[in-house]
Amino acid sequence: MQENVGNTDRLLRIGIGASLATIGLLRLKSGHVGPALFLAAGALLLESAITRVCPVNSLLGLDTRALGEGSTGTPALSDAPPQADAPVTIFPKKAQ
Repeated sequence: MQENVGNTDRLLRIGIGASLATIGLLRLKSGHVGPALFLAAGALLLESAITRVCPVNSLLGLDTRALGEGSTGTPALSDAPPQADAPVTIFPKKAQ
C-alpha cells in the first residue's frame, strides 16, 4: 500500500494511540473486556503512525500528506497531475 498519513496526522495518531494503549494497560488488572479494546485501538493507531499507511484513509480516498504541510505536489482527493504555474487547490471545482 502507498503511504497516506501526513506528519500532523501521524503525530496525532502517536499521541492518541499511546494514550489509549496506556489506559488499556493500566486497566488490564480489572479483567473486563474494555482494556483489551483500548489496547487494540491504541496498537492500530500506533501501527498506522509508524508505517504511515492507514487502510481507512485508503478506503475513503484520503491522503493527509498534502494537507497543510506546504506540499506543492498533487493535492489530496485529486487525480490531476500538478502543473508548474497552477495554484494548488485542495477542493477542485466541480464540472458543470
